[in-house]
Amino acid sequence: MHARIGRQYRTLVWWTMDVVGISRSLRWKVLIAVAIQFLVSVALTLVPLVVSGWARLWATAGLFGLASIAFVNTVLILEDDIITPILSLQEASRRIERGNLDVSVPATDQRDEIGDLCRTFEEMQHNLTVVANQAEALATQRFDDPVLEADVPGRFGSLLQRMTTNVKEYVQQVEADRDRFQLFNYLVGHDVPNLVNIIYARLDLLQDRCPDEEVRADLEVIEDQTQEIEYVANTVADLTTEKSVRRVDIKHVLVREVERIRDSFPDARVSLALPSDPVYLRCNDLLSRVCENLIVNGIEHDGGDAPRVEVTLEDAGEYVELTVSDEGPGLDLADPDRLFETVSEGTGLNIVHTIVTAFEGDIWLEETSSDGSTFVVRLPRDDAEAGQSEGTTDWFQEMESSPG
Repeated sequence: MHARIGRQYRTLVWWTMDVVGISRSLRWKVLIAVAIQFLVSVALTLVPLVVSGWARLWATAGLFGLASIAFVNTVLILEDDIITPILSLQEASRRIERGNLDVSVPATDQRDEIGDLCRTFEEMQHNLTVVANQAEALATQRFDDPVLEADVPGRFGSLLQRMTTNVKEYVQQVEADRDRFQLFNYLVGHDVPNLVNIIYARLDLLQDRCPDEEVRADLEVIEDQTQEIEYVANTVADLTTEKSVRRVDIKHVLVREVERIRDSFPDARVSLALPSDPVYLRCNDLLSRVCENLIVNGIEHDGGDAPRVEVTLEDAGEYVELTVSDEGPGLDLADPDRLFETVSEGTGLNIVHTIVTAFEGDIWLEETSSDGSTFVVRLPRDDAEAGQSEGTTDWFQEMESSPG
C-alpha cells in the first residue's frame, strides 16, 4: 500500500518537473527545490508581520506543509536522480578497476546530466569490452574474428588497430619463415644425405680401384670431409626441426660421447666425473652436440701431443652444471663475458649456445688464460616421475667402467 502510494507520488513529482520543463537539467531541479524552501522560509518570517489570529495560524500551517513537500521532493531528487545512480557507477567502476568488464551498468531513463553520465559510462564499458575481446582475438591469432572490425574511437582505437596490423604482419612473416625452414630442412635432411651417399659410393669404388697411395690418402681426406659435411647437415636438420623433447639422463649422453671421442682422438686424455645418481633433463638428441662440441673444442685447441680435457657433472639443486676444462692456450678476448655475443653464426660455440638456450639453460666462459679455458653449462633438471629414459643401467655401468 505504502509502496504503491510512494510510486504514485514519485510519478507525480517527475510529471510535474516535465510540465515545468526542468527534468532535463539537474541544476534546475536542485535550484527550484532549494528556492521553494527558501521562499517558504521567507514567507514564514513575514507572516507574523502581515496577518494575525486564525489567519496567521492557517497561513503558517499552509507554509509549513509546503515546506515539508519541498523537503520531501528535494530528498527524492537527491536519492533517485543523484545518489543512487552515482553509487551504482561507483560500484561498476570498482569492478572494472579489478579487471572485471562483465558489469551491469546502471540503466536509467534520466534526461539530465546524471543520465548522460550513465550513458557515457555504458559506452566506455562497451568500448573496453570490445578492446578486451580484440586483444583476446589477437592473442589466439583469430584474425578473421568480426570483433577486430569493431570501431573503437580515439587514440586508443587507432593504437589497437595499428597493433592488430603489426601482429598480422608479424604472424605472416613467421609463417613465411616457417615455410622456408621446412623447405630448408627437407633439402638438408633429404637431398644432402642422398648426395653424401653417392659420394661415399664413388669413394668406395675409387679406393678399390686406385693403387696409388698418395691418391688413396687424398681420398681418405675427402671421406673425412664428407663425414664432416654429413655431421653438419645432421646438426642443421636437428636445429631446424621441432624434435620431440623427452626425459634423458645426461650421464648416459656424456658417457657415450666421451667414449666416442676417445676412439676418435686416441692421444687425448678425457676424464669424466659424474654424480652417483641419475640426472634427468628435458631435452633431445641435440644435447649430445653440446657435449661433443665443447669436449672436441678443448682437444683441438690444446696444441699439445696429449691434450687433456676434464669433464665434470655436478648437481646444483634445480639445475645441473656441466663443466668442461682444457689445458689449451686460452682465448684472446677483450671481454670474456660477451663471448657468445661475438662468436660467428654457424660455429661450434654458436651452435652450442643456441641449443642450450633452446633447453632454457645458460652457458658461460668461467675462465680463460694461458693455462686453459673452462666452460660451464647450466641446464634445468627434470625430477618428474620417469618414463623410460635413454639407455639402460647395465649399459651405462658397462660404459662407465671402460678404460680411458
